[in-house]
Amino acid sequence: MSAVSGTATSRLSRGCGIKTRVSKAQLASVVLGREDLRQLGDRRHAQAAGPEWLDDLRDALDELGGGLAVVRGPLREAELAVQKMEEARVAEVDPQPLPVFPERSDRASAERRARSLGLEPWTDGATLLGWRARHPAGARGRLVVLHGNAGSALDRTYFVDAFASAAPGLPLDVYLLEYPGYGPRPGTPTEATLVAAAREAIAAARRDGPGPVFLAGESLGSGVAAVAAAEAPSEVDGLLLVTPLASVAAVAARHYRFVPAFLLRDTYRADRALPRYGGRTAFLVAGQDQVVFADLGRALFDAYPGQKRLWLDEPATHNGVDWHAGLTRWREMVEFLVGR
Repeated sequence: MSAVSGTATSRLSRGCGIKTRVSKAQLASVVLGREDLRQLGDRRHAQAAGPEWLDDLRDALDELGGGLAVVRGPLREAELAVQKMEEARVAEVDPQPLPVFPERSDRASAERRARSLGLEPWTDGATLLGWRARHPAGARGRLVVLHGNAGSALDRTYFVDAFASAAPGLPLDVYLLEYPGYGPRPGTPTEATLVAAAREAIAAARRDGPGPVFLAGESLGSGVAAVAAAEAPSEVDGLLLVTPLASVAAVAARHYRFVPAFLLRDTYRADRALPRYGGRTAFLVAGQDQVVFADLGRALFDAYPGQKRLWLDEPATHNGVDWHAGLTRWREMVEFLVGR
């Protein structure tokens, strides 16, 4: 369980932040750093925070002297309401990056694990981009995969199983991009660095040979994919969004009903980016998604003005999508993206 400990209030009352009483980074972590955000793309189930988490959060926010108050109620219906926010206080808080939960490893260990999974290092010069699964019969296209918030790219081999041979006429090499600050890759994970890494990966995949390059994003990675595709629409031949994230603000507001926008620096606004992409986009929504929410995913699909198709895994939770190889939907998705 990710919970604010009993000492959270005392910790929050120290440092520099609002009126020097609360650390800016700590405040952002209190509001955004719960297990639901850890689950953005994490295949491992995480426990929801218990009622004591709300008690600690309310006490911590009370230390702000009335700046924010927690409206009590059932855990899933908890609200953050603005009680009183002085402009001078708001100005003292810098937007904070989204908390991320990378799994780190040294390169030698990661390469051993990759080879045991049938993958090889994917490099661009001396830079490790991630991991590649070459199609044994020779690929006619490439799929670049952007994973979710937790773990590492090596936890997403189910994309290889699902898509490498999904469409008989279009065998795919599958590339699992590793984010800066994840796995063995150096760097700091922020929206800017993740989008830059995605752009670099798209360009590298295009240099690998002829045929279409598709971009897939899962959960938080769907936000990265949407923004990257919007920045270079001619480089992405099709987009696949799995358990799509409309934006961090939309999801955080649903969990808490109100999250001050000034706390959010990394927003991953897929809802704004997708119309700038305009290409074929496939959506896979988990019908019981308790993290990024099915209705937000469907609203993202409904609002998209480009060519699109929706697949709904009705019984699936956020981490419970059925990834069995051979499902009809994988072939349908590839054929849709290629225009068949």
